[in-house]
Amino acid sequence: MRTIFCVPGYCDNLGGMVISLSMLARGFIRCNAAEHFQLLVRTDSLMEDYLINKAGTGAVVKGIPGGRQSDFFIRAMDYVNQFPSSYPLLLENCVSRELMKPLASSICHLRRHQRPIYHMFRDQALSYNPLGNIARRGIFYLLAPEGFSNSHYTASAVEGRLVKKVSKVLYPAVDTDYFNSQPLNSLPPENLRPLLLSGGKILLTAARISSPGGVNDKNLMQMPEVLGYLNAAGNHYWWVVMGLDSSPEKRNTQRLIEKARRCGVEERFVVLPPTFNIVDYYKSVDCVVTLAPREPFGRTVVEAVACGVPVVGFASGGVGEILKNFAPAWTIHTNHPAAASGVISSVLHSIHVGSQIAAGQRWIRQNCSPVSYAHKLMEITNIQSQANQLPKKIAA
Repeated sequence: MRTIFCVPGYCDNLGGMVISLSMLARGFIRCNAAEHFQLLVRTDSLMEDYLINKAGTGAVVKGIPGGRQSDFFIRAMDYVNQFPSSYPLLLENCVSRELMKPLASSICHLRRHQRPIYHMFRDQALSYNPLGNIARRGIFYLLAPEGFSNSHYTASAVEGRLVKKVSKVLYPAVDTDYFNSQPLNSLPPENLRPLLLSGGKILLTAARISSPGGVNDKNLMQMPEVLGYLNAAGNHYWWVVMGLDSSPEKRNTQRLIEKARRCGVEERFVVLPPTFNIVDYYKSVDCVVTLAPREPFGRTVVEAVACGVPVVGFASGGVGEILKNFAPAWTIHTNHPAAASGVISSVLHSIHVGSQIAAGQRWIRQNCSPVSYAHKLMEITNIQSQANQLPKKIAA
């Protein structure tokens, strides 16, 4: 019985990769193939806690001790090397600077024993340091994994640079039993109730509150300007930004609020911490908005649309790539606040939103099922024994 060992690139940020791994783990469990998948995580990390206590996927989780992520990675490789070399190794976005040295030190053993190596790219894997890009390129050239990614956008950024070719694009999986369009069966989240009682439409952005100007800039600083355009037209909008701010003294949040103050929308611009209960927030707002022009992930799209909420986002990146399949009219083509406000207003006043959401939900069921995600990974890694027992029609 062959097993896929999965090693994540980080274990302490509860972002899109963690959710995607939980969906992959759930897919293996649901298709009765848990024995073919083992997800190695750092003991006592946020990821371990989430996967076991929140996602309920402890059946495929293996804790590996390690104070730092680099220590964990070395010990995870030692654990994998105890098993037959025919067992595939899946590296999940292992592209951070901290992992380059331990990754390089693992190459000789992995290649000598001819273990099948795969790498899931979830971002462009670019470094601010040109020497860092050269080093990363050399390491991946020697490692020579088979690559796959979360979008064609990500694939185009790494093909020819870190891998020869991305063999498969696996869109973010979503649990449609949990993310569903059934009405909220409880009160809305407490911190949204004053906004709902005051009237007006609520826009939600779920994104890490990072410094502007980065490779994957979330473009949060433009949001107060867009809100200013919307409300200047006589509308009544709230904008809620929900995400982790790991900057010292939450300086990024302070800058964002200051920008809202300068734009005259501070009273209608709300910043909240991240939450596991994102479903209730999706179901309480009118529209999800992402203004990141280079966003490789599209997870907020599939989650929100599965909950029956429209999503406005840039036509570029992974977000636009998903939206073009069922709602190209929801995409923004110009990086200007007035353009974004026009698309948001158009979507929220369109008579076609219901049919577009229905089309999106059909697309999600066909392309973003956790079980089909697991099935595709088994096909890629040639895990045949259990894969052959899976039903031909994969349920969501």
